[in-house]
Amino acid sequence: MIKIDSKRQLFWLCQYCGWLAYALLTELMIKMPGQEPWVIHLPHLVLDTFCGFFITLWLRKLYTGFRQKTAGVSISMHIISLLVASLLWTQFKWHSLQWFYGTLWQPMTWFDFGTWTSASMTMLATWTAGYYGIKIYLDNAEQRHQAAEALHLAKESQL
Repeated sequence: MIKIDSKRQLFWLCQYCGWLAYALLTELMIKMPGQEPWVIHLPHLVLDTFCGFFITLWLRKLYTGFRQKTAGVSISMHIISLLVASLLWTQFKWHSLQWFYGTLWQPMTWFDFGTWTSASMTMLATWTAGYYGIKIYLDNAEQRHQAAEALHLAKESQL
C-alpha cells in the first residue's frame, strides 16, 4: 500500500500515473492499429508524452499564479493558457512526427489541425479538470477535518 503524506506527493503520483495511462492508451488505441512503423511511432509517442507531461507542469505553475486574480480574469487566463498550450503541444507533436518521417516542413491540413488540436485540447482540459477536482476535494476534506477538530476542542472545553 502506498502511503501519501502530502498533496505534493499525491500530485506527482497522479501526474506520473496519468501520463503513463495516456501513453498506454495512445499506443493501444491509435499507434498499434495505425500504419506507422515501430521505429517512428514509439519514439514519437515518448516525445509526445514527455512534452504533454512538461506542458501540464507549466500549466500547473500558471494556474497557481491565476488564483490571486479576480474570477473573471482568472477564468479568462485559464482558457487562454489552455488554448495556447494545446496549440503548442499540437505543433510539437506534428513537427516531431514529420521530423521522424524526414519531411520537417510538411504543413498540416485543416483536418489534421482540427483533429490533432481538439485531441490536445481534450487531454489538457481533462488534466485541468482532474487537477482542480482533486485539489478542491482535498482542500474541502482538510477544511472539514479542521472544523471537526475545532468542534471537538470546543466541546472538550465546555466539559
